Amino acid sequence: MEVALEVGAEDFKTDEDPEYYIVETDPSQIHSIVDKLKKQDVKIAESEIQMIPKNTVKLTGKDAEKAWRIYSILEDHDDVNNVWHDFEIDDEELERIANS
Repeated sequence: MEVALEVGAEDFKTDEDPEYYIVETDPSQIHSIVDKLKKQDVKIAESEIQMIPKNTVKLTGKDAEKAWRIYSILEDHDDVNNVWHDFEIDDEELERIANS
């Protein structure tokens, strides 16, 4: 954590997998931060610019089904590289949608 913050990262989080960490920074600084971390012998599994919402919307029922259907179609489309969203769907609801 110290190394990431020392090289200019804005935030540092642990991932669900304790072997990985998420380092957040301004998109314009990503290459600089990655280079500095590599110089400190930090192994980088991947680096990418992502859109992370500050606020999310919890969806249920038909709204959740519609949003998930659109998200899935875009995610599977060959011409689409990345899909981001600001909605949350409970795991149980998501399982129900996936199995329908």
